[in-house]
Amino acid sequence: MVSETSVKNYNSDDTSDASNFGENSDAGHASYFRTINLRYFVAKPLEMLNEHIKFKELCLENGNPEAHYIEGLLQYFIHKERSTGLYHLRQSAIAKNSNGMYLYGLLMLAKGHYITGKRYLDKLQWNENLSLSDHCWKGIKNSLSAVPVRMRRQHYINMVNLEPRIDCHPDTMTEVCNNCYYYKRLNQFYRICTNSGRCTIIPSTTKITPRPPTMTHPPVPPSSPESPNTGESYDLSYLLDDPLDAVENYPELMEMCLRVNNPHANYIKGVHEYFGRNNVAQGLDHLKRSADGKCDVATYLYGLLMLSRGNMHEGRRYLSTLGWNTNMKRAEQCWTNVKKSLKRFHITMEDWYVENMFLLKPARRCHVNSFAKRCTRCFLYKQVMQFVDYI
Repeated sequence: MVSETSVKNYNSDDTSDASNFGENSDAGHASYFRTINLRYFVAKPLEMLNEHIKFKELCLENGNPEAHYIEGLLQYFIHKERSTGLYHLRQSAIAKNSNGMYLYGLLMLAKGHYITGKRYLDKLQWNENLSLSDHCWKGIKNSLSAVPVRMRRQHYINMVNLEPRIDCHPDTMTEVCNNCYYYKRLNQFYRICTNSGRCTIIPSTTKITPRPPTMTHPPVPPSSPESPNTGESYDLSYLLDDPLDAVENYPELMEMCLRVNNPHANYIKGVHEYFGRNNVAQGLDHLKRSADGKCDVATYLYGLLMLSRGNMHEGRRYLSTLGWNTNMKRAEQCWTNVKKSLKRFHITMEDWYVENMFLLKPARRCHVNSFAKRCTRCFLYKQVMQFVDYI
């Protein structure tokens, strides 16, 4: 395993070290980057996301199989660039990296490309000995331990389509055959996606009519190399509905994105600190950072809390950036998203929430008694009112 000292030497933040990587392009230099052992980063792929970009690029340029595996995993699960991710995983598999073969085959099965998926999984010779496949699965679980993994409904359907129609080897992973092996392997992956972590078999009460397996051409790599993404621009919107899940299950990803002021990460952290840990100042700070990063849901929640806490000028200023005075739908969608984020928190009703709500109450000639009707005079009052009602 690569030592901590060696890892620090790959840090691309040091411009002098980074420039030294490209000084010598002879065959020996290329061979070094092609064959260097990246097991440390295979177990901790997030460390190659920002901190060792130049080193990773040089390994990819020279065809390092483990670098392609790591890049495929990051592109597919973090950047959500699935075609690019599959391309790199396939390059890793072609270079005979066992983890690349396993994960690429597994994802092909999940996408319904059964022939391709089975072909790559068969290269691990599971029908002769399961030890290599089991070892690959342990390594992949380790790689994905700090990465958000989700399975789409179509992936689940494609898994069910693989379920054997005969009762061959149910409820065991040690005994498999050509009828049940692929279903059981994909089921293991499904368990990781649903955070259960157990490798038992999911019984299916309803059969879904299988569709014929389809074959596709291999994913095409990007036409031009993309500039390295930074954690500041990562889209973590799929984690906003459950901040507790993000904080508890993906601490490394959160920590990395918070270091570069990612707006989604700041929103998640702000909600958790304010409502989960009662760290009001820290929670508001993160929400403000997120709002300043143009995250709509954070802009709405920060503005709402400012109004509720009596800072009317600040609250009005942030909420006005959502353009509610010309179109209220954007703010209404933000409130829907905020409720999803808060569903697992026990929120304490503070006296000043109600007091400040009434300070915003307009004259009776407005739409005070009808929440469905809102105008520029009563809109902010009703936003705070629905927050108080929600608590």
